[in-house]
Amino acid sequence: MGWGSLKAPQSCHQERNSYTHFRGIIRRRLMPVVLAQPGLQPGSDVVQAGGGSAGVLLATEGTLGLAHLKLGPALAAAAAGGEGALHLAGDAGAWVRPVRPQWWPPEWGHEEAGAGAAPKA
Repeated sequence: MGWGSLKAPQSCHQERNSYTHFRGIIRRRLMPVVLAQPGLQPGSDVVQAGGGSAGVLLATEGTLGLAHLKLGPALAAAAAGGEGALHLAGDAGAWVRPVRPQWWPPEWGHEEAGAGAAPKA
């Protein structure tokens, strides 16, 4: 499968790149996740406990995976460290727990706090 087979509306791509370029704010990232159980399907929507969309589960291997997630709910769930904040759509028992990698710079995820700086403790 080549790049030519991926289709996205041109305006969507331009809007996302423009927003990121001019404002320096990235609202989604690819994050490692721990899964409730093995065998969860890649491509499943990840939702918040309140029902809002949080992203998509992209790949799984046993109880580990990668997901493309909104930073707000993902970092809140990672900081809480508990199961249940995020789950697959339609199955509250299939929780997804994001893990903030140790190698991530501390300012990642705090871009909206001002000039890319981490919020003051």
